[in-house]
Amino acid sequence: MAADQSKAEVVTALSLICVDQSKRDPQLAERVAAIKTASPWNRGDLVMKNGWATMPGTMEGNSQVAKDCADKIAA
Repeated sequence: MAADQSKAEVVTALSLICVDQSKRDPQLAERVAAIKTASPWNRGDLVMKNGWATMPGTMEGNSQVAKDCADKIAA
């Protein structure tokens, strides 16, 4: 249970970085519009495609971070 809680906290923290990275995207307005109109189960994929869920120093995005980030952006 503690491991699950710590994992959730890490995802939450990284999703804030994802949101910040999205704000630096020159195509932010159109990409956010696409996320808001997408179905909830496809939003994370759009965030991954945009590269926002790829943390500095890594090569791949994190799908859980992308989903949480998409939820924050679409809100």
